[in-house]
Amino acid sequence: MPNTKKDPRLQRMTQDLVSMAELVERNVNTAVMALVDANTRFAYEVISLDADIDEMEVVIDRECLAFLAEAGPSSETDFRFVAAAMKINNDLERISNQAVLIASHVLAIIRSPGGVAPVAELGEIFDRIEDMVRESVEALITRNGELAWRIWEQHMAACEDMRRIIDELTDRAQNNPRQTSGTIRLIRAVVAIGQVIEYAKDIAEEVIYMREGIIVKHHEREFLSRKKAAAKPGSGQAASR
Repeated sequence: MPNTKKDPRLQRMTQDLVSMAELVERNVNTAVMALVDANTRFAYEVISLDADIDEMEVVIDRECLAFLAEAGPSSETDFRFVAAAMKINNDLERISNQAVLIASHVLAIIRSPGGVAPVAELGEIFDRIEDMVRESVEALITRNGELAWRIWEQHMAACEDMRRIIDELTDRAQNNPRQTSGTIRLIRAVVAIGQVIEYAKDIAEEVIYMREGIIVKHHEREFLSRKKAAAKPGSGQAASR
């Protein structure tokens, strides 16, 4: 971890990143509630909050660049922290953009003729996705590498759920012409939620890099093989992080 106690610039950068992450988590949760409840007020709240998140992204980006330009990191750990912070900052802003997309689709669904029949699985799946976003923020705040690895693993199953829901909704749009407009909007909202999953996974990867210096995409096969070996009966080893 960076030595934030001794460097007020890193300390300020960390706090700003945490504050932004908490706002983004709130925006995603509100967007999901807007979609589940077809709630116009929640949708407009998401759109309004996005401007504050955009401003925070600019501030954090400037802080990172100023830190690198002025004196630079005093250690490899500090450098990894700043590099990861810049990428996480961008991922958080993109997550908020997806929340705005979801909110926009909610407003269009409410106005669409014929309404949209609910999808039974969506509530449970949305709860899991909210958990992923919350846990990615927690992993960032606590620098928890183990939690970040779990999020990275969970995203594959979550993406498969999204694909199944999209296939179901596509069939519905084809078979129920009166609901086609609203169902297409719902599909687009689900696709936006799928993008949130990807960005939450990206944040987890940056936390892993911040903690361990591991670029996950270069070690994915190795990690999965270790995990598979550790899961075999009689194996006393845990998957190494």
